Amino acid sequence: MRSACVAIIPVRGGSKGIPRKNARLLNGKPLVYYAIRAALSSGCFTDVYVSTDDEELEYLSVKFGAKVLERPRHLSGDDVGLDEVIVDAVASLERDTGARIDYVATIQATSPLISRATIERAVNTCLDQKLDTVVSVVEDTHLGWKLDDENLRLVPDYLRRVNRQHLPTHYRETGGIVVCRRKQLETGSRFGVKVGTIKQDKKEAIDIDDRFDWWLAEKQMRRKTIVFRVEGYAEIGLGHVYRCLTLADNMLDHDITFVVSENSQLAIMLLESRFYDVVTFGDPDDEIETIRSCNPHIVVNDILDTKAKYIKTLKKLGYKVVNFEDQGGGQKEADAVINAMYGSSGARRNVHRGPDYVCLRDEFYATKPIRIRKNVTTVLVMFGGVDPSRLSQRVVNWLLQMRYDGRVTVITGPGYRDAESLVQLCKPAENIEVVSDTKIVSKYMSDADIAITSAGRTVFELASLGIPMIMLCQNVREQSHIMAYKSKGVINLGLGKKVTFDKFRRHLTKLLDSTDLRRDMHRALREYKFKSGIKNVWNVILRS
Repeated sequence: MRSACVAIIPVRGGSKGIPRKNARLLNGKPLVYYAIRAALSSGCFTDVYVSTDDEELEYLSVKFGAKVLERPRHLSGDDVGLDEVIVDAVASLERDTGARIDYVATIQATSPLISRATIERAVNTCLDQKLDTVVSVVEDTHLGWKLDDENLRLVPDYLRRVNRQHLPTHYRETGGIVVCRRKQLETGSRFGVKVGTIKQDKKEAIDIDDRFDWWLAEKQMRRKTIVFRVEGYAEIGLGHVYRCLTLADNMLDHDITFVVSENSQLAIMLLESRFYDVVTFGDPDDEIETIRSCNPHIVVNDILDTKAKYIKTLKKLGYKVVNFEDQGGGQKEADAVINAMYGSSGARRNVHRGPDYVCLRDEFYATKPIRIRKNVTTVLVMFGGVDPSRLSQRVVNWLLQMRYDGRVTVITGPGYRDAESLVQLCKPAENIEVVSDTKIVSKYMSDADIAITSAGRTVFELASLGIPMIMLCQNVREQSHIMAYKSKGVINLGLGKKVTFDKFRRHLTKLLDSTDLRRDMHRALREYKFKSGIKNVWNVILRS
C-alpha cells in the first residue's frame, strides 16, 4: 500500500519585504496559486493543505483547490520557524480529521517556479530510499568570506583561491520543498539523520524574499521558448544563420533553440561553435515532430519560401509563426513575414518590409562610417560566406586584367570551397590580400573606400558604413534586393554571371576616378537608419 503523504503550504498575511506578498498578483495570479497548482498536479498527495492566519488567503486557497488549516496566532510572527508551524499543522490535522499520515511535504509559496516534476522527484526519493528528509537545493559554489571566531573580521571561507569549477561543490537550500517522515516531526524538526537532496536549476530555485526576487520570478514566468528553423549550406550560404544568431545574441529574455536539417553541416558547426542548443532531423517527414519536441511558443522560419501546408500545421499545433523573406504559399498563413531585403508587387497586412527590419551584427553598432577620401586606396571584394557563383574569382580575374595596382582585400567565408585556388590566383599580385573566415569583418570594411559585392545581407552592413558599392547578384532573387534597385549608393550590374568584363571595367573606372560620385553615393547610403532593426524585428516576433 502506498504511504499516505500530504502537502502543507505555509502562508502568512503579513510580509515586510513585499506587503501582502502571498495574495499579490504575480504574472496575473496570486502568488499562493502557483504552489497549490504544482502540488495538486503532481498527484503525489492524498490532500493539499494551506496553513494560514489570513482570511483572504484562506478564500484564495479554497478557490484554487486546496484545503485550509487555520494557523494559531502565536505561530504567525516573524520569528517563528517553519518546523514549529508544520509540527502544529500536522498535529491539528490528525486531531481534527483522524487522518493517517506517513510523510509530509512542505512546499513554499515563495517558490512559484517549482515544478510538478521536482515535487514528484522529492517525494519519490524520500519514500523509495527510506530517508528521514529530502530537501531541494541549488548548486552555489563560489569563493566566500566569513567572520572569524570572535566576529571581528572577515576571513576567507576557502583553503586557497582557485577557479570556481575547482572548488568543493556547495549546495544551498532553495526552500522550495522539504519532504520528511511523519515520525521525524516528533523530534520537533523536519530534518533527520538520513537526508537526501533534490537539485534544482537556478530558474526553478528563485525564492521570493524582496522586490528584486519578485521581478526575477515574473521575468522568468514570461519567458518563451522560441525555435529558429534555419538552414545553411554551400548552395544557399550562411546569411540566414548569421541573421538568426544576431537576433539570438540580442535576446536573453527567452529560451532559444535552433532546428536544422542534417544536410546543413555548415550551419550546425557554426551554431554549435556559439554554444546554442541545436536539434537536427534527417528525414524531411520528421521536421514538424522535431520542432514539436522543442515545445515552442513561437517558430521563426528563416528558410526562404515555405509551403502553406507546413505553416498551417505549425499553427494547428498552437504556435505563433514568423517567417523571413517568404514569398511562397506559406506567407499568407504566417502570423507575420519580415522582409528587409526584397521588394514585392503586392502588399499584405502581415508583411513588414524594408530597411527598418535590417538586423546588423553587433560589431556594426560600434563601428563609425568611413570618410570619403580623394583617392581610392582600398577596394573590398566580398561575396558572402559561400559565394556559390564563384564571383570572387571572376572579379579578381577582372582586376588582374585591368592591372589595377591599388590595394585589394578579398574576404571569403567558412563555406567557400575555392579558397586555395583563389589564394594561388592572387599570389603573383602583391597588392591583393585574401582573408578567410574573419570574425571581425567590420575591421576590413572600415578600411575600404569602395566595395564589390553581391546582393545579400552584406549590402546592409556596407551601407551602414556608407561604403559605395558595385553589386553583382548571385541569382535572380537577389536582383529584387530593395537597395539594389532603389539606392543611389549602389551601382547594380545585374546577374553576376552575365556581367561582361567591359561593363565591369567601365563602372569601376568611373567610381575610382570620381570623388564626387563616391561622396554622393556615401550620402545616399547614410540616409538609411538601421540602428533600430533588431528591436523592430523582435517586436514583430513577440507581438501576440
